[in-house]
Amino acid sequence: MYIVNTTFVVEPHCRQQWISLMENEYMPLLRQSGMGAATLCRIISERAEEHLTYALMVEVESMADYSRLTGELFDRYLELAGLLFGQRPLSVTTLLKKELEQS
Repeated sequence: MYIVNTTFVVEPHCRQQWISLMENEYMPLLRQSGMGAATLCRIISERAEEHLTYALMVEVESMADYSRLTGELFDRYLELAGLLFGQRPLSVTTLLKKELEQS
């Protein structure tokens, strides 16, 4: 099991539109495409920032799912975000492999 963590930088004036995009368009697309659980978190910084930072964590079963998520599915996100914001949103993706999990 892998976790794909994508960190997004969002301008404060775009926050509500971006959250709506994630909630109503992109995260449902991931679910419909067979991806695992997806969680969106706001990253809290100790220093004042001019922007907001969010992390989207998506569980995937295989490297094939990872490739699909970071390829065609993320391309769809870029299309949707481009329609709203007119530019490529800043993001960084990291792949994590689950080793241990406790509840």
